[in-house]
Amino acid sequence: MRPPRISIILRILFYGCCVVSIWAQQPPATMQIEVAKRVAGNPGTTSALEDASNVAVWLNPLNHAAVSLAASVPGHSRQLLQWNKAFVPRVLVVQTGTLVEFPNKDPFLHNVFSLFNGKRFDLGFYEAGSSKSVRFDRPGVSFQFCNIHEEMSAAVIAVDTPYSGLSDRAGRIAIPNVPDGRYQMHVSNAAFRKI
Repeated sequence: MRPPRISIILRILFYGCCVVSIWAQQPPATMQIEVAKRVAGNPGTTSALEDASNVAVWLNPLNHAAVSLAASVPGHSRQLLQWNKAFVPRVLVVQTGTLVEFPNKDPFLHNVFSLFNGKRFDLGFYEAGSSKSVRFDRPGVSFQFCNIHEEMSAAVIAVDTPYSGLSDRAGRIAIPNVPDGRYQMHVSNAAFRKI
């Protein structure tokens, strides 16, 4: 008899990774994230934030069975909307090789660009109702901005695995269809938080 599915509880201040074992394909691998800030003047003391959303977690397989399943290239595209002078969603986790569309749903021009190592690009100016796209062909974090509207920012995290998820406001993450095996777990808090 297999042991029950592991639920992982993490207290995250910044980037981290560890090795976890996952058993039984159903239900999904679940995690609970708590985002905390350090209390000024009190070393070692932290205070939990109310919003624990947009923490990315991805699992890289360490055994051959899971590696062969993870090697598949995604066949669908994802969207990062420009709407109401904001990117929606603010954080997007995609498998390496995914095409990300940037539709402009605002009634004015936008320009999407990234100067970061995950994927460098500049889509130029484009008008309302149009869309441009970028293929995120290598792993890394790419921060997106609009050079017309300085308040616009987002992050696309490209990972070499289909086993990924983002936390909701309460810090919950569920990653579906994770096969049995050992995984290296990566965590990134790429959200733009005011602390």
